[in-house]
Amino acid sequence: MSSEDVVERRGSPRFDSEGLLVKIRKQGGFARLQGIARDFNRHGAGIIIDQPIGSDTVVYVSLACGDLSLDSVLAVVHNCCAIEDGFRCGVRFRAQSGRQANPAEVEAVLVALEARFASLKEAS
Repeated sequence: MSSEDVVERRGSPRFDSEGLLVKIRKQGGFARLQGIARDFNRHGAGIIIDQPIGSDTVVYVSLACGDLSLDSVLAVVHNCCAIEDGFRCGVRFRAQSGRQANPAEVEAVLVALEARFASLKEAS
């Protein structure tokens, strides 16, 4: 299948997110998986980690890039597949969920992170 045959299902483009560090904690768990985001927008991210996480798993994602950081953003794993350097997990943030602490603050930082990566794309 060529890249032209792939249908884009996202409503918003994702941006390269070099330098965005990620930690993932499964709901009810204590261990945190460290990873790196490959792409990002305010709605979700593609994250590289060293172990798989099942689809539909509820996770809490911590993000850090320079002066912007968030801790415990509610998200759901939509897909996870093996790649050469680990596993690529696609997560969708659920910042507006009733279970998300400080949803307005979380949303504001997600928007700021997206704007940062969008401006880097425009500059290149």
